[in-house]
Amino acid sequence: MSAVIYTPAALAELLDTTEANVLQWRRQYGWPSFKVGKTIRFTQEHVEQIVAKHSAAPVKADQSPAVVIGGQTKRSARRSA
Repeated sequence: MSAVIYTPAALAELLDTTEANVLQWRRQYGWPSFKVGKTIRFTQEHVEQIVAKHSAAPVKADQSPAVVIGGQTKRSARRSA
């Protein structure tokens, strides 16, 4: 049995961000992780939880975003939809 374990640097590369951001978000959002000595690690399960929690909600068909035409504001675009 082999488990996938990510370092903050590897997770940063996976999320296309910096290691400093990963560590900040871990503290700020309480991301699941564990420590081995003084080093922080993330399991594949942790990563899946993080992605699921912070993913944008899908847009429903009846809630399609308003299309803004030149010179029109977002508010007026919603009224004409």
